[in-house]
Amino acid sequence: MLRVRKLYKWYEGSVDAAVNGLSFGARKGEIVGILGTNGAGKTTTLSIMAGLLRPTEGDVTVAGHSVVAEPLKVKELTGYMPENPHLYERLTGREFLRLTRDLRNVPEEEGERFHQQMAEHIELADHLDEYISTYSKGMVQKTAFMAAIGHRPSVLLLDEPLSGIDPVSSRRMRDWLGQYADHGNVILLSTHIVDLAERMCDRIVVLHRGNKVEEGTVADIVGRTGKGSLEDAFIEIIRRTRYGDAPPP
Repeated sequence: MLRVRKLYKWYEGSVDAAVNGLSFGARKGEIVGILGTNGAGKTTTLSIMAGLLRPTEGDVTVAGHSVVAEPLKVKELTGYMPENPHLYERLTGREFLRLTRDLRNVPEEEGERFHQQMAEHIELADHLDEYISTYSKGMVQKTAFMAAIGHRPSVLLLDEPLSGIDPVSSRRMRDWLGQYADHGNVILLSTHIVDLAERMCDRIVVLHRGNKVEEGTVADIVGRTGKGSLEDAFIEIIRRTRYGDAPPP
């Protein structure tokens, strides 16, 4: 369903690549976690997949369509939630969601019903007619999440989606995402929160300074490092990547 092939991204003035030859894939029904420390290249990778950045080299394909050659087609098939959403603050939540549905050509009655049900599910319904300028961080995150899923994309790209979300809504969003993947959709979840990746993801891709340094199921990664948890395994992977077999300074 989704394939990343030898992806590179250099920013002007930077010596090192933000993304350095990255390759991996995701099958229908998979939740794939992109795990890394700050500056690992997670956001850049998702921005390229979403068609917001053009890769320096390489490509991403969704259902056989190239994000380089067919960016509009790829955008039809994907939904993207950035880490720090910037929404139109002079619109109400309901108006903003209607705008996103119109841009995606979602039938109005169907789209309104879906968003209303989701708003009730994640406890945003009471605030839909308030201006976004009055929203808390968590309410902005919920609105951005609903916008990303409004056209029911085949591939969902989520960058730190649960940041600032209250525990009840966070759990409901995780459960919904699990069910969404079970229906054959692909979810890419970028995060630095290891516990979240361990709970949700079928497979993990570990990035460090733009490079893929590990990939596999949680059990595979934990087993290869000889650690007892994904958090300990992740710390060990980063330590080995930085220092090799030598003890850290």
